[in-house]
Parts: sequence; C-alpha cells; structure tokens
Amino acid sequence: MAQPAMTIRPTRSSFPLEGTRALELVVTVEVPKPEVLTTRPPVSLAIVLDHSGSMQGTKMAFARAGASAALGQLSDEDRVSLTIFDSQVEVLQDAVAAKQASPLHAKIALIEPRSKTNLHGGWLAGAETLSGQEDASRPRRVVLLTDGLANEGVTDSGSIAAAVAEAARRGIATSAMGIGEDYNEDLLEAISRSGDGSYYYVEEADQLPGLFEAELSGFKAVVGRQVALSILPAPGVELVAILNDFPISNTGTPVLPNLIGGSTQNIG
Repeated sequence: MAQPAMTIRPTRSSFPLEGTRALELVVTVEVPKPEVLTTRPPVSLAIVLDHSGSMQGTKMAFARAGASAALGQLSDEDRVSLTIFDSQVEVLQDAVAAKQASPLHAKIALIEPRSKTNLHGGWLAGAETLSGQEDASRPRRVVLLTDGLANEGVTDSGSIAAAVAEAARRGIATSAMGIGEDYNEDLLEAISRSGDGSYYYVEEADQLPGLFEAELSGFKAVVGRQVALSILPAPGVELVAILNDFPISNTGTPVLPNLIGGSTQNIG
C-alpha cells in the first residue's frame, strides 16, 4: 500500500524584526487512493434513534426514514441493533444478523416522539449492544439520528464526547446525523470527531440512503485508524500549540481522524 505523503508549509514567508518570532505551520497529509477497491468487510451497526418531544413532525419522519434506510443498506453478513431514546432508553433489538432484522421496519414505523432527550443514555445503550464477542472482530459503529438537544441525564458536551472517545479507543466508533434546523451542531460534531466517525446534516429525507451508503462504503476506504501525530521540534524551537482540536493519545500525541483513501487533512 502506498504511504501517505506529508508536506509542511508556513502560513507566512518571514518573521517580524522584533518581538516573539512565532511561525504558524500547516502540515498536510495526503492519502493516496487505494490501487484496488476492495469489497467492504462485514460490519456491526448500532442504530440509535431520538424520539424525544423535540423530534416532532418532520424530524421524526426523517429519523424513521434514516433508520429504515440504514437497514436497507446492510448485507446478510452484517449485524445490526436498534435503540430508541427519549427520557427513557429502550433497546428494541439487540445485535443480530442483518438478514434477521427485517421485522424492525414495522417497529420503526410505529416510533413516535414523547418526552425529554437522554442522548447520552441512548448512545451508551447502543454502544453496549456492540460489545459482545460476535461483534469484536469486525468494524463496529454507532449511528445517532438526533437533533442533539440533550436535556436529560448527562448533558455536558465535554462529558459526552469523552465517553464517546473512550468507546472509540475500544473499537466502537460513533457517527452522528443532525436532524432539524435547530440541531445542536457543536455537540454532534464533537461526538463524531471524538468517536472516530462521520458527521452529517440531514436536510432532505431523500439524502438518507446515499448518506448511509457513503457511511458503509467508508469502511473499505479506511487505510489508517488511530494514527498518532508525533512532532519533535529541533533544538531551540518550541512547539507552542496545535490549533486542531484532536483527541490526545495515552502518550500525549494528537490522534488524527481516520485516514481515508483519496483524502487530504490539514493540521495547523
């Protein structure tokens, strides 16, 4: 496999004559496209659907459509679970082979909005459905369908992101699909970034099949996970800060998002 290429460029061409001589650098990581596009591996997917009161109307219709679209993208070798949450959390289906999950379409159609939003509790229950031995040997991902307006249980975005990051270190990634014009963009972006997953804003229901197709296709394009970036300054040079808000590994080095074939990442 071809190795990623790294380039370093300054954001300006010179230092000031006086004062602190600080120079901002941008590190670009370019990941080559795979020479051969392989079929994706079997995956385990936990669908976590918000049916709190704030999901009334179009939001609820989009969330139901998204859950059904996810089921429609799975192959017989995949595994899937379904968790719903408002102020309460309910696992409608623990992880099973996708070929056994067709009855879930009928259950999804009956889901209606109810009470408050225990987003952390719903996410946690979904993640726990992927912790069994049957799922540990394959890519595992939670997909949240929500407006992100958490107001029950753990609501602090930093605490939620930290829990999601810990699950990612155990091999359970999290992606988030933001639904509704008033969705909590900051929280859902933090969840997907900390969770080693993807983030989407759902504007129209007809986007959903394509979004899930892209989500699942991404498993075959990932060429690097949990990639740490080590920066060793030369003598006399001090590293002041990294502006990107990356998770930090146990050794204190920033951990980059997944390296996807054909993608470019800029680090500043």
